[in-house]
Amino acid sequence: MTDRGVGGTEGQLTREIRRLRERISGLSAASVRASASLDLETVLREVAENACALTGATSCAIVTIAEDGTPRDFVTSGITEEQHRQLAEWPDGSRLFEHLRDLPEGVRIADGPAYVRGLGFSWELIPPSSFLGTPMRHRGVHVGNFFLLKEEGAGKFTAEDGEILALFASQAATAVTNARTHRAVERGRADLEAVIETSPVGVVVLDAATGRPVS
Repeated sequence: MTDRGVGGTEGQLTREIRRLRERISGLSAASVRASASLDLETVLREVAENACALTGATSCAIVTIAEDGTPRDFVTSGITEEQHRQLAEWPDGSRLFEHLRDLPEGVRIADGPAYVRGLGFSWELIPPSSFLGTPMRHRGVHVGNFFLLKEEGAGKFTAEDGEILALFASQAATAVTNARTHRAVERGRADLEAVIETSPVGVVVLDAATGRPVS
């Protein structure tokens, strides 16, 4: 009796270790995929899809924010284009986003619609589901937020799901920041080329710190 009990405990421990290794491996692979591109739309799409895969979510929304805290990009995974449009046009969407954006930490809620209804917002667009949300921060700067749903019948989000999403959010924030920087550099280069091509005189670019000519 005792031996079987010990064996069962050891077997369960082995399964837990294997599952933990699989999740860590999945997190590592997701982080690599998110950082593989410098195109912002591609990065956001990869991040949303991988967040679903890591947590078992049925759908995911990412809202990035500008420096003033207002919404910037809105990307979804696991829903139709029509559902995406409805969420984008949802009158209470901005107020709900502001509420969740200002929470200091991630949040895990067993009944998403009930939570939204309790805040006084319309909830008809939220299917029966559990909810998981967490901020994306890069070097202390708030880059955006994850909003994940696990619809009824798919189980509930666990504390472990919240932990793995928080880890991924840090990697995702870095990937998004790098993509934003790349976009800004490319736009700046395009603007400079346009000026050079249309200018009747030469243009000299100087280093702001040293004053030395760059090009």
